[in-house]
This record gives sequence, structure tokens and C-alpha cells, in this order.
Amino acid sequence: MMNNKRGISPLVATVLLVAIVIIIGLLIYFWYSNVLIKQTEKEQLTSELICAQKIEFELKNIGCSLGSDPTAVIFKATNTGSAHINKFQVVVRYNDGDVINVQTGTGVNYPETEQLSAEVPDLISGTVLDIEVTPIIINQGTAKECTEQMRSATYTCPTP
Repeated sequence: MMNNKRGISPLVATVLLVAIVIIIGLLIYFWYSNVLIKQTEKEQLTSELICAQKIEFELKNIGCSLGSDPTAVIFKATNTGSAHINKFQVVVRYNDGDVINVQTGTGVNYPETEQLSAEVPDLISGTVLDIEVTPIIINQGTAKECTEQMRSATYTCPTP
């Protein structure tokens, strides 16, 4: 008696193995991208919670550094919250519409105070400044402006 059983050819076996590997690779890719998307959403939510619940600061001792080069607006930021503030976004409006927008500071731990400055060209005595200071945190490598914690002040540079 002769056995008429035959196995699959090596070519068909190779094609099947490659197809199975590609399908498994695609399944892992789609699963992992979904994990990354969920992790990013979680990090964003965490940053928003930190901004809302743990970031607080006060602006103190606002002043102008006139007669120096460069002229600047100076102020102290006191961290009264329970999280580290990495930087500050400072917007200064002066001279009827000129705007200076800078990031400043090296960060302020709780409960420290940091003296900060923002260079303002052509600053003279009597100049009225509208100052907006927004804290910036860095959570897991991503910077987040805590706009709901922005502080603003109006200050007039004194005349000598």
C-alpha cells in the first residue's frame, strides 16, 4: 500500500508564516497605539488637575528698572501652592499697544519667592504697564500653561 499523503510545499509554508507574523505585528501595533493615546489623555488630565488644584502664586513688589540697560519690569513671584512652578509666561502691554511676550524664571518651589524680570525696551518714567503673569508647569516632559491661574496688575513706572 502506498501512502498518497503529501505535506504542504515549503513555499506555501513560508508565505503562511510571513502572513501570520505580519498579522501579529499589526495587532501589537494597534494595541500599543491605543495604549499611547490613553496615556497621553491621562497625562493631559493630570496636568489640568495640577494647574487647578496645586498651583497658586502671588505677584509682589512690581517695579521698573529704569536707567539700566536693558530696561525691564521686575517683580517677585511667591509660590503659595503645593506644586513646583517651572516657568512663567509674562505679557507686558505698554506705550498704547506695544506688547512684550517672554518666558522667564527658573522655577519657584513651594514656599519660595523668586525675583523675575522681563526686558521692556524704551521704558521711561510714567509708562503705564499692564502685566499678565501665567505659571507654566512641566508634567512628564510636556509643558502646560496654567491660564486659569494667571495674575494681572497695572503698574506705572515712577517719575524721578
